[in-house]
Amino acid sequence: MHCVKCDADNAPGARFCSMCAHPLPQLCLKCQQENPPEAHFCSACATSLYGSDGTSDLERLDDLRELAPEGLQEKIREVAKSLPGQRKSVTILFTDIVGSTAIAEKLDPEEWKEVVQGAHLRVSDAVYRYEGTIAQLLGDGVLAFFGAPLTHEDDPERAARAALDIQASISEYRHQLTGFVDDFQMRVGINVGEVVMGEVGSKEHAEYLAVGDAVNVAARLEGAAEPGQILVSEAITRRIEAGFTLRDLGEVRVKGKTTALSMFELIETKAEPSSGRGIEGLRSPLVGRDSELERLSSALASLQEGLGQIVVVLGEAGIGKTRLVQETMQQEVPAELEETSAPFSSLRWLEGRSLSYGSSLSFWPIMQLILADLGLSDGDAEVKIKAALRHRVSDLLGDDSDEFLPFLFHILGLKQDEAARDMLQTLDGETVKHQIKKSVRRYFTCMAESEPTILVFEDTHWADPSSLEILEDLFSTTDQCSLMLLILMRVERDHGSWKVKLKAETDYGHRYTDIHLKRLSKNDSDQLVDHLLEVADLPDDVRRLMMDRSEGNPFYLEEIIRNLIDQGVLIHEEATWRATKEIAQVSIPDSLHGVLQARIDRLGEDVRRTLQLAAVIGKSFLYRILESITEAERELDAHLAQLQRVDLVREKTRQPELEYIFKHSLTQEAAYNSLLVERRRGFHRKVGEAIEQIFADRVEDLLGLLAHHFYRAEELEKAADYLIRAGLKALREGSIQESMDHAHQALTVYERLEDPLNIGFIKARIGFLHWVLGDRQASLDMYKDALEILERLPDSVELASALSLRSRLYMFNAEHEQAISMGERALELAERLQDEEVRISTLNTVGCSRCEIRDKERGFLYLFKSLQLSLELNDPPLINRAYFNLVENLMKHSRNREARELAQDYVRYAKKLGNHYVESLSFLKLLPIDWLGGNWTTALGYLPEIERLDFGIWQIWANYELGRVDNDLGRIGEARERLDRMFEAALKTGEIQTVSPYIGELIRSSTALGPDSKNDEYVEMLIRHIGSTPFYDSGSVMPLLSACYWTLIHRKNVALKNGEACVSRIKEACQQLDLPVTKGALSEARGCLALAKERPDQASEHFREAVKIWELVERPYDQARALNGLGRALIPAGDLKGASKAYEQAMGIVESLADQLEDQELRESFLSSQLVRQIKTSQSRLENTD
Repeated sequence: MHCVKCDADNAPGARFCSMCAHPLPQLCLKCQQENPPEAHFCSACATSLYGSDGTSDLERLDDLRELAPEGLQEKIREVAKSLPGQRKSVTILFTDIVGSTAIAEKLDPEEWKEVVQGAHLRVSDAVYRYEGTIAQLLGDGVLAFFGAPLTHEDDPERAARAALDIQASISEYRHQLTGFVDDFQMRVGINVGEVVMGEVGSKEHAEYLAVGDAVNVAARLEGAAEPGQILVSEAITRRIEAGFTLRDLGEVRVKGKTTALSMFELIETKAEPSSGRGIEGLRSPLVGRDSELERLSSALASLQEGLGQIVVVLGEAGIGKTRLVQETMQQEVPAELEETSAPFSSLRWLEGRSLSYGSSLSFWPIMQLILADLGLSDGDAEVKIKAALRHRVSDLLGDDSDEFLPFLFHILGLKQDEAARDMLQTLDGETVKHQIKKSVRRYFTCMAESEPTILVFEDTHWADPSSLEILEDLFSTTDQCSLMLLILMRVERDHGSWKVKLKAETDYGHRYTDIHLKRLSKNDSDQLVDHLLEVADLPDDVRRLMMDRSEGNPFYLEEIIRNLIDQGVLIHEEATWRATKEIAQVSIPDSLHGVLQARIDRLGEDVRRTLQLAAVIGKSFLYRILESITEAERELDAHLAQLQRVDLVREKTRQPELEYIFKHSLTQEAAYNSLLVERRRGFHRKVGEAIEQIFADRVEDLLGLLAHHFYRAEELEKAADYLIRAGLKALREGSIQESMDHAHQALTVYERLEDPLNIGFIKARIGFLHWVLGDRQASLDMYKDALEILERLPDSVELASALSLRSRLYMFNAEHEQAISMGERALELAERLQDEEVRISTLNTVGCSRCEIRDKERGFLYLFKSLQLSLELNDPPLINRAYFNLVENLMKHSRNREARELAQDYVRYAKKLGNHYVESLSFLKLLPIDWLGGNWTTALGYLPEIERLDFGIWQIWANYELGRVDNDLGRIGEARERLDRMFEAALKTGEIQTVSPYIGELIRSSTALGPDSKNDEYVEMLIRHIGSTPFYDSGSVMPLLSACYWTLIHRKNVALKNGEACVSRIKEACQQLDLPVTKGALSEARGCLALAKERPDQASEHFREAVKIWELVERPYDQARALNGLGRALIPAGDLKGASKAYEQAMGIVESLADQLEDQELRESFLSSQLVRQIKTSQSRLENTD
């Protein structure tokens, strides 16, 4: 039958479409005319579309249901009350009489009715035998459900048995009809799948309706079957193959399906099935885990001896990871350690559990660990949490507590005082992220120093990226104190937790223990059953079938046994358990989901609704939230008590606030998945609104959770708002990947809302995040998409922001013309739309680029304006960036005094903020000014401050500056170690202004160490890297000069070509940038090239020019290097007197610098450096020549 509404094909005789539930035309059995669904008589032949007695299909269906056993009827009536609106996994059985049209043509309608009724009676008898339900009569066909309204754990097997009984009964019926109807046969199709249940008709005359593709597949299987054949789907086969003989028919194309269906013929039951029914039980001691228990106990014993530990417990869901930890906690200390060690239970155990939707909840398990340490929960009053945390931190950290407390408050989402709040607002995301990790590390380190501590990370396979970073950061702590990181997780190789596990295994092998829980052996499973049931005479076939179905998973086995008790198959009499006679009729569930769903379905409607509401909240749920959203406030306590009795939930904590938790996450998932999508949405909306109301003072710390609930509620605009806020919060905290995840979710929301303005804005934000993460191409692609969208819309702040961010990316990659062009557009928009933040940020970007391309007057005008406006706006991040880039550019243009004065202002501003990281950044800008200017005593005083920059891009830049200082001082080993350590991180940035200086300093250190084949690689990498763009950055010039010295002076016979390429690059940079530093570098580079080509006269002229430039810009070390080059050139030119004078001047500079080094070791190192040795050696040779 063809549906006019959705265009789907349906089984012959169907009354309602299996895909959309629309009424289908009625087919006249006499003339085959299609009639409207509401017709009573055929429009072509006037034949009644009802039976001769006026009964309809619905009435005949009621007659068949009256034939069901009374107990079954009562069950169906009770459960059917809540059937409509449920999502269920249902086994669908279709039957149809073969050749019904031809048979009907030969018979009187009343005769045909009697034949069909006889077939229906035989079908219904078999269906009811296995507690199935006749859902609809489809003319001469029947639609039956196994799993709705009643759910059984073995519904697929029941349907298969019913189908075999139907065909056997129809075979007998065929013999009875011989001579009246020849070769009467039936086809049967069976499938299993998730459907949405509904009901049509009145309460007195109801048909059950299942909507979903699973129904259509069952109809197609029935249609493809041969007479007398039963066809089942692949999904059914997986559930019944242990007990039935099946024949694989391969893939078969059927009408209405785009892909072929895998079909199997159901032939018969197996004489010796490999699985069957089982039994129910209680709690058992831990079995089959002796070796794992010993390994974990050994690690705990080592912890008590002061050795930190990292233990990873791996295994599938339900395998017993948590149980192993619980049992180990109660273990006695090994005999050899009894005199020196306390019981394991006396150690400090803290648990932090990740949530299944926890990817958007930053630091959730870390927060749980801290709250557990405080003896509190996240539902406690904020004032109580704050007081407890202050007291605890003071006890642990003493005088240092004020430094770390704001960041611990931040993790727990607690309100800060004004000073702390202002301090946090001045920090960028990377700084916040670093300080959070440092604070957590210090907190648990101090705790473990006072007593052995175990941090249990439950369900780490669901942990959010920020928590995984903190966990990884804690690894090093195990080398310092008695801390155990006990990590429980599934094997999820695509999740970030797997990388953390590999990190522990490879980098901390001396602390690492891996415990992989395997499925129990048959003997262990047998022992588990004996303990659970406390009986040893369980029938062998039941025991065997239970083992086969549970497959060694302790939780599966436990739930199977509990389910049998719930069904009354096992009853408790006196002190033992006894199997009833019904045990032969009850099959063991073959999957955990099936067990849980069956248990959920047996709950009363109100109790089930409470369970479903709790499942929407999450695995753990506060009583207060559940109470605020339920419609059964008065019965809530009774409902929860019943749920605890059936072991679906348990109390997590009663003090200070009542909180419950699902016993297993899969229980929560099963309850959640049973809800119709529309109902889920309503419940999620209620939960989100409840959280907003109950935690009104902590909304900013629950953004990810609120976004989750409102997104699931289809409150898209609200979800988008929370997602954007959550993304910005993650970005401020340095959690770039989390910010990216939130941005992508927000993009999905805005695409569904068809909101192009916000789509463009979010795409620009994602483009920026891709750039931060080092994926430049993805960044460019996303910016392109964003701008194409926003350019088609009226001018907006979002367009200005996107243009500004894209301009900044161009600037960082030294594509300054593009940066200026796009930035000027952003400026015009920002000024017209009066967006000061975009305007200030763009002024800074464009100013930097203009200073690089011979437009320094306008560039500095922009940079000074950016600083002025940011100070007026009092925006710390913008002020920080304005100072940083203005000082940088003043120094590049050799305006050293101005740069130094402004950098000192920068330091004063940073100190006023009270932000030591901003202070360190300000000193990072002061260092090159004073160091290159020859003020070494002052500059060395900055090093301790700069060493504090130990994360992110700041650490990369800081290590470059410190590496340069080490190279100048002759501390080559230290320089090489520092530069090598951060080189990979520098490369990942992809920025010319970051990568090139690193390569240059590596070339210098390698040159000083002697012949090093890697130097040639570095030079080629430098040339290739700089050649990737037609634009230059001033930071790439001095590295090119270092490459010139290597290739033209040290390797001239081998690498002359590379040296010439470096000189050419410097020349191009000089023409483009017009900076003193580029001119000085070009003169020196030309001098090196002339020396390599044995043209000493030309070389001496170039070196003289370099000496003048370096003296003019007050860079004494560079001047001494150029003087050394001049001496080298003058000797082969025959001007020994001039060479001697050059070396004398160079030595005077060297001694002046050395006099500033109060540290004798540093002084000796500098005076032994390669440059000073070369000057001394050449000077000595000249003196000997004289």
